[in-house]
Amino acid sequence: MKNSFFLIHLIVLVIVFMFSFSDRIFSGEKNLVANPSFETGGKAVGQEYNQNGWTYFAIEEPAEGKIVGNAKDGKSCFEIRTQKGRGFLHSDVFPVEASSDLTISVWTKGNGKAAVEVLWWKEYNDDIVNESEHHRDVLKEFDAAGKWKQINISAKVPKDAKFAYIRLTAKGGNICFDNIIVK
Repeated sequence: MKNSFFLIHLIVLVIVFMFSFSDRIFSGEKNLVANPSFETGGKAVGQEYNQNGWTYFAIEEPAEGKIVGNAKDGKSCFEIRTQKGRGFLHSDVFPVEASSDLTISVWTKGNGKAAVEVLWWKEYNDDIVNESEHHRDVLKEFDAAGKWKQINISAKVPKDAKFAYIRLTAKGGNICFDNIIVK
């Protein structure tokens, strides 16, 4: 009876431990961006989109951003249509550790020019954004391919950065983004 009691408690402890750390045990580190495949949220059409971890802006007209069903995996991806214009999609802000390494993986397809950028912030407040408190790094510029292609990038977090967000840009074509991983 005493051994059964001990065994049951041990099993409960193992289960609690596994659920507590399951994101690190089964998938490595936690993704720093929410909704990386645009599977949750409504439809976005037009000049601006802000839902479930991502914000879209048309920088130069004509440009349009929307969730479409032509995904790499799952049901949805985000498409920026910019025949002569330019648009960008950026993640919500996430905390970073100064001088640490950041890895970014983005799946893209389409035609036109694209880029992956990071905006690093010393301080961040949604209500007050001070231009002097951030700087932008263009990590990779590329021509999007007709088939899904994975873009992998490494970056060093600046020593004065406390927050960041990822910005995906598109110009002169239609480009889809999916499965964004930031660790």
